[in-house]
Amino acid sequence: MNFTDTKTETLLKTWNNLKKGLDLVSDSLKDGSFHTVGDKGAAPPSESGQTTLWFALAVDAELTKRNVKH
Repeated sequence: MNFTDTKTETLLKTWNNLKKGLDLVSDSLKDGSFHTVGDKGAAPPSESGQTTLWFALAVDAELTKRNVKH
């Protein structure tokens, strides 16, 4: 994934949103809903969390490369 043309401000907002998503995945582990399919057939946290984590790692790498504290 290439974020070269993405503004740092956009990456920081994306990072914050991804962290919130990962917090929700963490909460689902605690409340037992980790494998529960969401409303209207939405992917359960066990599946959507994998994509969120992958994207968060990519954004984290770019922010780190730019020496941006996040």
